[in-house]
Amino acid sequence: MKDIFECFLRPKSVAVIGASTRTGPESFNILEVMKAKGCRVEIYPVNPKAGEILGFKAYPSILDISAEIDLAIIATGRQAVPDLVRQCVQKPVKGIVIVTQGFADADAEGRKMQELVIELVNGTGIRVIGPNTLGVVNNFDNFLTAFVNVPLKCSPVGLICQSGMFINGQADIFGGLGYAVDIGNAADVGFNEVLEFYGREERIEVISLHMEGIRGGRRFMDLSREIAVKKPVIVYKTGRTEEGAHAASSHSGSLAGEDHVYEAAFRQAGVVRAETFDELKDFTRTFVKFKSVPGNRVAVITFTGGGGIALLDAMDRCGLVPARLSPETTMEIKKIFPDWLEVSNPIDLWPSVMKYGYERTYLPVIRRLLDDPGVDMLVCISASHSVPDEGTAYVEKFLLEAARKRPDKPVALWNFGSSRHLMASHVEDRGPVAVYSSPERLARSLGVLYRYYHHTFGKQGSTPQIKISPAGTGLLPGGGALLGAEAMEVLGGAGIPTVRGRLAGSLEEALEAAREIGYPVAMKVVSRQIVHKTETGGIRLDIRDRDGLKEAYRSMLDEVGRKCPGAVVEGVLIQEYAAGGVELILGSKRDHEFGPVLVFGLGGIYTEILKEVSFRIAPVTGSEALEMIRETKAYEILTGARGREGADLEALLRAIVNLSHLAAGRPEISEIDINPLLAAPGGVLALDARIIL
Repeated sequence: MKDIFECFLRPKSVAVIGASTRTGPESFNILEVMKAKGCRVEIYPVNPKAGEILGFKAYPSILDISAEIDLAIIATGRQAVPDLVRQCVQKPVKGIVIVTQGFADADAEGRKMQELVIELVNGTGIRVIGPNTLGVVNNFDNFLTAFVNVPLKCSPVGLICQSGMFINGQADIFGGLGYAVDIGNAADVGFNEVLEFYGREERIEVISLHMEGIRGGRRFMDLSREIAVKKPVIVYKTGRTEEGAHAASSHSGSLAGEDHVYEAAFRQAGVVRAETFDELKDFTRTFVKFKSVPGNRVAVITFTGGGGIALLDAMDRCGLVPARLSPETTMEIKKIFPDWLEVSNPIDLWPSVMKYGYERTYLPVIRRLLDDPGVDMLVCISASHSVPDEGTAYVEKFLLEAARKRPDKPVALWNFGSSRHLMASHVEDRGPVAVYSSPERLARSLGVLYRYYHHTFGKQGSTPQIKISPAGTGLLPGGGALLGAEAMEVLGGAGIPTVRGRLAGSLEEALEAAREIGYPVAMKVVSRQIVHKTETGGIRLDIRDRDGLKEAYRSMLDEVGRKCPGAVVEGVLIQEYAAGGVELILGSKRDHEFGPVLVFGLGGIYTEILKEVSFRIAPVTGSEALEMIRETKAYEILTGARGREGADLEALLRAIVNLSHLAAGRPEISEIDINPLLAAPGGVLALDARIIL
């Protein structure tokens, strides 16, 4: 795999096919940009209408170049691209970057041409980046394929993106890059190939992704899980709405929208998700600055009480806590405090600054705090209305001095004021201090840093031991749905406890079933046209005797007939009536890229109203199942809220894990919906289920 990116990121020879003879501003000339950046490669312009471009000999065709070509960059009209790819195959080259737009990103004709391009290179060993891409950037070795003269700044960040804007704005967004690959339409090379390369590349310490969608979701999870324990993987996922999700015929399917699937995959793979563009920017810079963090205890130095309170509020929402200062630290700070001011965290130094100046206050306090064993991180709040000279005493200077001596403890600055942007650049270019423009952005970034290094980095994970039941053998009937007793039989075979029940095709059979099962019983309509029984009157509970069953049978069929006149009723399901416990939903929906997605949460009639659910990609471990439960309000109820007896969590974990293996092991299952799953102190029972094939 590394050889692939040798030709893209470290080529020895490059052919620029469609090299423009126009130069200067707005010429978007790749050759001109490469020359201006001093790219140290052999460059061969290809343009049949020119003999020389910018001092380089031009060639009518790539086939006219006698030298070997590692990388071909195609920047022509889209109609010419397939023939040019044929020539590249004939040459042959090792890699192709197709800058041109108008393929799968455009119309049907463009999609056909993109398919043709991939057909042409299949089996040749030639790989393609694009179409619709700025290509690649290698700031380590001074190489790029961009047609815009972007400011270049080197940083140990590997970027994979689906839009050239992230390469164009690399210095501002990421504070610089090491490698960048714009996969564009990802017709051939996609996220997984580049991610695998970055995972091995020692010069890359932080991996950042802009993702619109992905092919090979399961492979992405496997790679990310392997890489994230060694270096952070940050993903900014756009296109988050559920409009692209397919219509579903069960509760589980309707809840598992597209973005829920990505969120579940990112969580399980140890990926850091940036919810916003600002978070992508902040998280990347944070991980570049800080390679570890001892804990989540933060000391705050401020000159404004209001700012300190705002920062404490933001910290609380992000899992950070104010550090408790040691008696020794408190005594040292007290020496410069006025008698009337108590030493607390946040530490308001302004009264001391007014008396002693910056140097006699900030520098000793910063050093003392970083030496305090009860402090894991240090944050300073400062106003920036100018950028002082190097000889001037100012807060940021002292932060830098102290931070250089204690690289084990993150030091951060929240600055504001008319010159905050200039001051941020001034500080971040000079040392290991990260600068943020708001308390919320600072707290989110340090919170993510803490969670990564204490929950993901270097950890392989432990899991409660859950005995897994086999998913069963043989294919289920093709197409349609399994309802009631059929669905229950499949679940029971997978180790999920189900309530006893019998299918009845008539009133007489229903009465006989109830006699065998024993009253009280529940009765549910069985019809492939009826998904949600409660809404159509297709369920009766706590039936106590024969007379009650006769009345319930007639009234239920009458109501179903009125509300669903077109439904074909196959009979009724008579079940033992189980009361008490907590009603839950447990199910799955198969996603095209990630496979079956588990859904867990509060169930019953309010499932889709409350949508109090969590998601994971199947199969799951016991610890992942426990995380699913803890993410919902159901956890407090299940563990005995307000003095009530808690449910059997071990039995619930077993049911979740077993369902995950059933969904993952039976590819013919599209959706599973257990609603409700009753969780009680004595165990769990599936009361109703539907399986879509």
